[in-house]
Amino acid sequence: MQRKFNKSIGIVLVLFGVVLLITKGELEKLLNLSFAIGDIWMLIAAIVFAIYSILVKNKPKKLSLLSFQLSTFILGLLYMFPFFIWETLTIPDIQFEPKIVASILYVGIFASLTAYVLWNKAIESIGPANAGMVYYTLPIFSGLLAYLLLNETIGMIHLYSLLLILSGIFTATYTFKRK
Repeated sequence: MQRKFNKSIGIVLVLFGVVLLITKGELEKLLNLSFAIGDIWMLIAAIVFAIYSILVKNKPKKLSLLSFQLSTFILGLLYMFPFFIWETLTIPDIQFEPKIVASILYVGIFASLTAYVLWNKAIESIGPANAGMVYYTLPIFSGLLAYLLLNETIGMIHLYSLLLILSGIFTATYTFKRK
């Protein structure tokens, strides 16, 4: 019971930190939110990925992680194949330059294969709820990269958001030891 309470409090802290960051501390901006179609697609993608992450925990124990990953990728390939055919017929050919090939290899090897294998291993090890907490660090790393690469400024609102997000992650994932 205490664990669920901690997780709930942690998620509330994290969400408040993210909302504080997005609104730059002006919470009345939430009243004027509007969504583009891409926002809706990303929401659907996030929900589907959350369902996937929960179901990964139920994969048969005898099925190795790599076999599971291969079957997942084959199913994805079958699903995407009609779209590939449609795109091939309707969009002009792409001129494959070294930059494009390198980008495709990066996405295929690191952002797909390696990321999914590591994600599934994390779910196996610590469960989908704790593994899912990693997503709350995305605003932190995005902000850090924006500061380092784009010379964005970091203000107090960013530091407050950082503290809320990190304390929320800690609260949601920390396990109290009983004597």
